Amino acid sequence: MHAIKICRKRRLTVKFFKFWVLLFLAVNIHPSNVDADCGSYIYISSGTSNPSSNPDPPVNSQISLPDFVIKKIWLSDSAGIAKTTFTPGEAMQIHVDVKNVGADTPSGINIKYFLSNGKKRDSNPKKISTDFIHKDDLQGGETHSELKNTTAPTTLGTYNMAAKADSDSDITEMRENNNWSDEAVFVVTTPNYTPVGSLELATCNATQGWASDQNTTNPIYIHVYAGDANGNNQVFKTAVYANIYQDNVGYHGFTWSVPDTLKTGAPFTLFFYAINVPAGNNPLIGQTQLICVGSWFNPIMNLILNNN
Repeated sequence: MHAIKICRKRRLTVKFFKFWVLLFLAVNIHPSNVDADCGSYIYISSGTSNPSSNPDPPVNSQISLPDFVIKKIWLSDSAGIAKTTFTPGEAMQIHVDVKNVGADTPSGINIKYFLSNGKKRDSNPKKISTDFIHKDDLQGGETHSELKNTTAPTTLGTYNMAAKADSDSDITEMRENNNWSDEAVFVVTTPNYTPVGSLELATCNATQGWASDQNTTNPIYIHVYAGDANGNNQVFKTAVYANIYQDNVGYHGFTWSVPDTLKTGAPFTLFFYAINVPAGNNPLIGQTQLICVGSWFNPIMNLILNNN
């Protein structure tokens, strides 16, 4: 590529030049041969077209810097099992994979962990903790894994964890805008408590008990099953709403009368299950074995058969 300076005030007057002389000068003229009051340089390419702007300076191939990125971030419980739903204050772990995609680092780096509300990192997230990665664990091309123990927030809601490599910008890197991880989104919610209750009375005339679930103040259902004398072959019979007032539990009591279809004089077993809200484990809160006869038979016989 050659440079020619354009003169605005003077013109080079040449007499008796031949065409080949002009061409020679155009190719070989140097800025130092032109008067000092000439104008700017233009660039003439030796190729087939002229560039629209000055070319970029050559890259110094001797410059080689580290470059730290967080390839992955995820959350788990205290046993290391990945999860995204936690209860208030539950123990949790933050896992990150940090990689140096550049050259060897001259020293170690800090990793900081941050908590934000919602699904995206806040402009000013809350710092949770800091780790340090030794330079020998993060040389050029190497990946290093870190684990940080912490606890979930105590307020219900949606949150995210994020991490930043070289969080204090101690190391000059090839790129300084790629140190943040993606957001690891998680939810803090009320645990699904198992219902509690008890079967307090069971006769051929009536059954009675109570049940409640800590996840709701509303009454819950009781599902009643009947099986044979050994408790096998359970068959669903009915759903009872536990909404009767009892002094000791409030509006969580229930009663249920044994139907005549079970009063055949043969032994049978009743099972009472409290139904979880929201859906979950439905515990057995009581069972009983009865021998009942129909209402047409002497009620005293039912008392005798069941030793009441």
